[in-house]
Amino acid sequence: MKSLMLLLGACVIILLLAAVVVGVQDFRSEDYTEAHGVVTTAAGVTSANITLTQDLFMDRTSEVQSVTSNLTSDVPLSASYTSATNRLLVSGLVASETRTITVVYKIGRLDDYYAVEMASRTLLTFLILGVIGLAAGAVYQATRRGD
Repeated sequence: MKSLMLLLGACVIILLLAAVVVGVQDFRSEDYTEAHGVVTTAAGVTSANITLTQDLFMDRTSEVQSVTSNLTSDVPLSASYTSATNRLLVSGLVASETRTITVVYKIGRLDDYYAVEMASRTLLTFLILGVIGLAAGAVYQATRRGD
């Protein structure tokens, strides 16, 4: 019976891992909004580079929450990010127009707290090691003789 309870505990932890990952990412980052006025595209050009004032969290374009334009004909999308220059390439713009683009993206909030950043990054590893430990404990409990 103890081994069954240990395996049930491991299953519960595995089911909650997705929520833990999202929670840790939210703890490590925060939303940042900035507007870029006078973004102009030339004739035949449907993309523009925008220089972000903050580093994009984890240097991933998936951390860009939204890109909006004051032109209703634009359908702006974040295409790529260059971390060396903080340049975000925005595509889906109408050619030969001037617009204001607003970008909402995630930035790191633990940059000044290295130990907390490292601990939050390793939390998932310890949870997975705990699941492995629970499974090993269940096998040990099921196969031991005596009690």
